[in-house]
Amino acid sequence: SRRRHTRYWRDWSSDVCSSDLNIHLVLVGDGILYEEVNKIIRTNNLTNVHLPGYLSYSQLIQFYILSDVFVHPAIIEQWGVSVNEAITCNLPVIVSDMVGSGYDLVIDGFSGYIFKSKNSHDLTFKIEYLISNRHLLNYFSNNAKSNLINWSHEKTVSEINNSLNYLSK
Repeated sequence: SRRRHTRYWRDWSSDVCSSDLNIHLVLVGDGILYEEVNKIIRTNNLTNVHLPGYLSYSQLIQFYILSDVFVHPAIIEQWGVSVNEAITCNLPVIVSDMVGSGYDLVIDGFSGYIFKSKNSHDLTFKIEYLISNRHLLNYFSNNAKSNLINWSHEKTVSEINNSLNYLSK
C-alpha cells in the first residue's frame, strides 16, 4: 500500500539523513507518491533530501555523475533500467531484493548490495557502510561495470544468433 511504502521510505531516509556522514538523498521522479513524500520531507525537516522531480535523460546523467552510490529501494520493480544506467555511469548500486535487475546485475558484496525489501535498518546500514568505506565504493563500481559486459547489445545479439543457429540445425 501507499502508506506502507511512504512509512518505509520515511524510516530509512530519516535514519540516513540523521547520520554523521552528511549524506544527501536525491529522489528523482514525479510518480504518485511525489506529493506525499514532499510533505514528509517538509514535516520532518529533512533538509538533506532533495526532490528534483522528473528529469530527462540528459539531465539525469548529471545526477548519476555527482552521486557516490545509487539506491533502488523499490518494494516491487520488474526490472529497473535505472540500475543499468547507474552502473554504466560507474556507480556502485544498492537494490532491494524486489528489483528484478538486481539478480542479474548485482553480485551481493562484490558489485553492490542487495537488501531485503522493506527492511529499513538493513538498507540504512548498507548505505552508511558503503559511504564510510571509499575503497569499497571503487571496488563495487569496478566489479559492477565488468559484470555489465554480460548485458551488452553485442552479447545479446551474439546469444540470439547462437540460439537461432542451434534451432536451425
